[in-house]
Formats: sequence, structure tokens, C-alpha cells
Amino acid sequence: MWIFGERDKTGSHRGDYHGNFIPQIPNQLMRRFTRKGDVILDTFLGSGTTLIECKRLSRNGIGIELLPQIAEIAKQRINQETLFDNDVFTEIIVGDSTKKETRQKVDDILNIHKRQKVLLIIMHPPYHDIIKFSDRPEDLSNAKSVDEFLELFGEVVSNFIDLLERKHYLAVIIGDKYSNSEWIPLGFLVMQEILQRKTLKLKSILVKKYG
Repeated sequence: MWIFGERDKTGSHRGDYHGNFIPQIPNQLMRRFTRKGDVILDTFLGSGTTLIECKRLSRNGIGIELLPQIAEIAKQRINQETLFDNDVFTEIIVGDSTKKETRQKVDDILNIHKRQKVLLIIMHPPYHDIIKFSDRPEDLSNAKSVDEFLELFGEVVSNFIDLLERKHYLAVIIGDKYSNSEWIPLGFLVMQEILQRKTLKLKSILVKKYG
């Protein structure tokens, strides 16, 4: 269990984007599993929490966000972090993380910076349809069923997992849902989907407690 105090709201961190995770989670993941100068990939960037922490911890970051208006918010917030390491790069891609063309844009960024692999992948997808982020059919929050959600999420994993350096980590942050008088264990279902890829092993399950 990871026990945190209150949500970090320093600098450009906000708690105003519905569905964002507390900054302490990517902060701890980077401190434990990466070093300064490493490249981090976030396939569901949202309002930019991961890349803000990248900048603060002197990690390079690439974030993918489906919605242009949310990507613009993320860009503004990341740019507000002016007191930290300016020698790292933070790049935002507006795109669909299931698509090959989005993967190609990540490859292009890595090539520009003379990198081949990322050292940590962070995925904080929608918790299926608990929060509707848009009306776009490719948005995972609009998946018509849990099975469709898992299929789309699996496509994201398959699209990027070979970019992960050997013996490094994919971290998935997700919660369960309750629907029609039934508890849906999304966390375990997502783990099951990921582990269908035989190159990956389950390292641990972490539960957060804060406040």
C-alpha cells in the first residue's frame, strides 16, 4: 500500500480535471523505477500530470492525448513549470493510442532525441464509462461494453509494449466500477488482458490511500 497525505496542488498541479490521478503516483513510479534523463511514456496524458512530474524530476516525457482541447490544457500547465530542469524534453502528441500512426509519432520523437526505448510506460485509462470524457467513438470511455473496453485497452498495450526497455516497467493505474447492482473488477480484468502478452509478468499490485 502507498499512503500519501493530501493531493499535491503545488505549482501547475490542479485537481480540477475530472478523472486525473494524484501527482504522487507518477512521482513515486519515476523515483522507484527510473533515473534522471530516462524517457517516460504516458499513453493517456489527460491534463498533463505525468509530464509535470517528469519535468520536476528531470525525466524526459512523451504524452499522448486523444482530445485536442485537453492536450492544450496539459501544454499550458507543463509550460508553467519554469523552476525545474529545462534540459529535458516534454512532448505532447494529439492522437489515438490504439493507432499505428500515433506510435509512429512517438518513434519520430525518440529518433529526434537519439533514443530507441522508453524506461517506464504509465497508463491511466478511463475506468470504462464511469466518466464520459467525450462523444468520440474511439474514446475508451465510450466503449459499449467491458469486453470492448478491454479490447481497446489491449490494443494500446500491444501498440507500445515493444518500446519498453527490457526489465523495465509498465504501470497501470485503474479502479473498479459498480454497475447494475454488480461489482466489475476492472483492475483485475485489465491485468488479465495485459498478461495475455507473454513478454510481461505481474510484479505487484499497489493500493493507494491518501487524504
